[in-house]
Amino acid sequence: RRRVQTPDAADGQKRKRLINPPLDFELKDLDQEHRSLDSLRISRETIEEFGIGYCARRGMFQNRIAIPIHNESGDLVAYCGRITDDSETSSHNPLYLFPDMERVRKHDNALIVFDRSKLVYNAHRIDSPVDELIVVEDIRLVWLLYEMGKENTVALLDPSAKKQASIISSLVHEQGLIWFL
Repeated sequence: RRRVQTPDAADGQKRKRLINPPLDFELKDLDQEHRSLDSLRISRETIEEFGIGYCARRGMFQNRIAIPIHNESGDLVAYCGRITDDSETSSHNPLYLFPDMERVRKHDNALIVFDRSKLVYNAHRIDSPVDELIVVEDIRLVWLLYEMGKENTVALLDPSAKKQASIISSLVHEQGLIWFL
């Protein structure tokens, strides 16, 4: 596990480290009608339901599809950006771009860190515990399965994270089924 470099060493202050706190902003002007969203092959209703939109503004998600990420309580904690053309995916241009864990930002004398290993996409929408839960690796599959009436679907944000397993198991009855697709 990599150690996060804290910018407080220079100013000598001890700062509280907050992992995945609720954001105090929302991305504005996301275009939910942009033609690049057609590549997702989902309805406008699903786009609106999940708050997805094309980000034309400057920043790390420029020219990507912006996807809100919520914690289990439903608080908006981050956005990720999905590439608009899957054929352009490379090691330097990943399919999903997440806020960098190594980039720590200061806010109200605290260090804010994004850690996707502690989150499961769409877990906040599951009225747990459920009898059956579908787990997928690609966020887009959550939307496609949602449109097929499979609302109890979540996506892994970090397939190697053990913390996600405990979140997933908490969403299902003790005798419930978990389907991995």
